[in-house]
Amino acid sequence: MRIVRLSGGLCVVPALLVVLALSCGDDSTKHEDVTWVWTAERTGGPNLISTWAYAADGVFVIGREGTILRHDGSEWTEMASGVSVVLASVWGSAVNNVFAVGEAGTILHYDGAAWTPMNSGTTVYLHGVWGSAGNDVYAVGDGGTILHYDGAEWTSETSGTETVLLSLWGSSPDDVIVVGQEGVFLHYDGSEWTPMASEITSRISEIWGAAPDDIFAVGAYRIMHYDGSEWTIMAEVDTGWLGGVAGRTGTDVFAVGQGAAVWHYDGDAWTVMTAVTESNLADVCVLPGGEILAVGSGGTILRYAPE
Repeated sequence: MRIVRLSGGLCVVPALLVVLALSCGDDSTKHEDVTWVWTAERTGGPNLISTWAYAADGVFVIGREGTILRHDGSEWTEMASGVSVVLASVWGSAVNNVFAVGEAGTILHYDGAAWTPMNSGTTVYLHGVWGSAGNDVYAVGDGGTILHYDGAEWTSETSGTETVLLSLWGSSPDDVIVVGQEGVFLHYDGSEWTPMASEITSRISEIWGAAPDDIFAVGAYRIMHYDGSEWTIMAEVDTGWLGGVAGRTGTDVFAVGQGAAVWHYDGDAWTVMTAVTESNLADVCVLPGGEILAVGSGGTILRYAPE
């Protein structure tokens, strides 16, 4: 695959089979004759780092200083986390079974009533959490740390690396991929973790997939794609690092990052959007109903929804 280099300030159309259409400065997109726009829903407070949604009344955002916010379908409220450390990633199997991980080996669990600490068995910084079910959850972090929760306790697994691990996603219990610093990709086949070949040597911040053969990863100025057989650099961007990626489908994907960058992939091209903020954006998720939420520095929460 040839690398597509994308500019946030220039409309570039290289001689490729895929035509790049760059939406320079346009903050709206039409879907089925309805105009969708980005709006700033909330600002102020500690930097926000990760977001996850299960239902309209179960949207969670976490960040620095132990910050946990929840949207109940009508408004944002701050939840008592009981900690003051950085919380880096949030995921759940249901609105009453949510996990948050972060600094100093912190793992918190929400049962629908309160957040309580869990025994992680480690003090390393945990950067990512994901699971295939409430009794099959993984957390990854510094020093190649991979922890697994079976519904009863967290145990350590052998990763085969000491590299910082940042994010993970899977299509099933026996098909999970972890990404991290230095271009690390690890794959779990249900029995062991093994390295995946790639040409990337820089930081990979986050991973998300639409299918086992349609997976996206973002990081330092790059968007990468896995087609079921190999990882390739899909595009290079000049807007800075990218921190989050998520989509409605494999042809409707959003990536966010430094300098308020929001990129959108429609199956043919990545286009840059104007996101009505100057904040760095750390993460993005798809809400029930198809709206998009992006979070970032200065307590910023953006929503992409019908005008």
